[in-house]
Amino acid sequence: MKSALWIVVFLVGLLIGGVIGFFARPPGAATAQQPQGLRVSVVNNTPDELKNIEVHYRGGSVYTDRLTPGANFSRMIDPTGPSELEIAYADPGGKDVCEELKANLTSGSSGQVRISVLPEGKLKIESPYLAPQE
Repeated sequence: MKSALWIVVFLVGLLIGGVIGFFARPPGAATAQQPQGLRVSVVNNTPDELKNIEVHYRGGSVYTDRLTPGANFSRMIDPTGPSELEIAYADPGGKDVCEELKANLTSGSSGQVRISVLPEGKLKIESPYLAPQE
């Protein structure tokens, strides 16, 4: 009976300590590690659906099968070395489009690259890592 009482007291102490520890952390303190790498987003700013969207970089690629008008596709990447980006997709007419984007990416790059697909297949790039497209 005495040992059961000690177990209950121990468990209540653990519970109280956990609650105090949770609420005692500073406001805005992270509860989990933030993912490392570079966030690449592709935004469909055309009036039509895009299909088979791929972004290739040294060490991998990211893919989605379709992107409706106004939608965006976003993934974290971490190039394994000096890298450029290549975007490939099928336009509304089914034509395969592939464009290499001049970049200065390296392993450990962090931040965001935003690639907007505009009408007529033009691209708008927003990133400190990519050269403006002509």
